[in-house]
Amino acid sequence: MTAQCTTETRTLFDWTCVKKKAKKFDCVAMKRAGAARIYRKIRGMTIQQQLEFWRQASEELRREQEAAKARKLGGAPRKTKQHVDT
Repeated sequence: MTAQCTTETRTLFDWTCVKKKAKKFDCVAMKRAGAARIYRKIRGMTIQQQLEFWRQASEELRREQEAAKARKLGGAPRKTKQHVDT
């Protein structure tokens, strides 16, 4: 049983009095899901294969960032999944 939460009874580190809001977005859950997805992709790869995976992923991110920058500056139109060649 917790005491009634008042200014006199609440201390700096007493979190029992804090009202919690329902989360709309859980950053930690998203980070963990992303880490699990990457782990499933690289599980069983050799060190050399992992290095190549990260090199390719970094290069793809660089291209996406450059395209986003060009769009922001009024350059190339945004590509949708339908238009991306795979």
